[in-house]
Amino acid sequence: MKKDEKKLVILSSVSGAGKTTTMFAFEEMHFAIIGNLPPYLFDTFLKNHESDKNKTNKTFVSIHLSDLGAMLEELKKHPNLSYDLILLTASKQEILNRYKFTRHAHPLQVKGVELEDALDKEYKYYEKYKSKATIRLDTTDIDVASLRKTFFMRYRDEEKAPVILTFVSFGYKHGIPRDADMIFDVRSIPNPYYDEKLRNLTGEDKEVIAFLTKHKETEEYQKLICDFLDKYINDSLKENRALINVAIGCTGGQHRSVYFVNYLANHYASKVQTLVIHRDKKKGSRWQVLLNELKKI
Repeated sequence: MKKDEKKLVILSSVSGAGKTTTMFAFEEMHFAIIGNLPPYLFDTFLKNHESDKNKTNKTFVSIHLSDLGAMLEELKKHPNLSYDLILLTASKQEILNRYKFTRHAHPLQVKGVELEDALDKEYKYYEKYKSKATIRLDTTDIDVASLRKTFFMRYRDEEKAPVILTFVSFGYKHGIPRDADMIFDVRSIPNPYYDEKLRNLTGEDKEVIAFLTKHKETEEYQKLICDFLDKYINDSLKENRALINVAIGCTGGQHRSVYFVNYLANHYASKVQTLVIHRDKKKGSRWQVLLNELKKI
């Protein structure tokens, strides 16, 4: 973001997907915060934002997903207005768990709508409008610190390129990440799992790294992925895309995908801002298996 640019950030989120955390992050970055702006104020708000009398350079506004269509229509009347649209979602089970933990009520529950039905309505709006987003985030496997870091990297640091490259390692046996822009499958590379000395280690341990780097397939895949990403990143910069989600998958998400994500994040760190998420790294380790068994007792 340029220093004197008048910045408008619009957030719309499935309830429970991280709206409050996001608002607090923008408040810390000294954005003027407007929560749950109602549709009848959209036109007035946009006119005031564009006005020369408006001395607020950074404004953050949240709106309900059900009202997003109306906001997008109003924005068409202001073709010269620059804005970012952030959309947040998470898996239904994750959001149900969050509501159970916080004991908060969904806005539609107070109107007599069951929680799962309310979420289904929001998911439909999310799917309808997700192609319009500048930043689209599935927060199912993102902790609060990583979510905040994503926005701080994008909106607080004015020197680096505006693209954030998020690398997610995962295991196919645990499911594919929901909002990946692209997925690279590295299961063809020899698997450290079959070496008993490496089985309970991860792709961050030096023994596993040594095992993987001695195979020519590893270097070949690194080159193929980097060649593709170089072109994709350049195109994204031209299109002003803010966030690229790259998923790297192996069988369990513990060895090969973890190594590749770390390699790629380090490779691109000097060019763009990078964020690393190891979704399934601990699911296959010995202590996690033991913990899961203890929970069943």
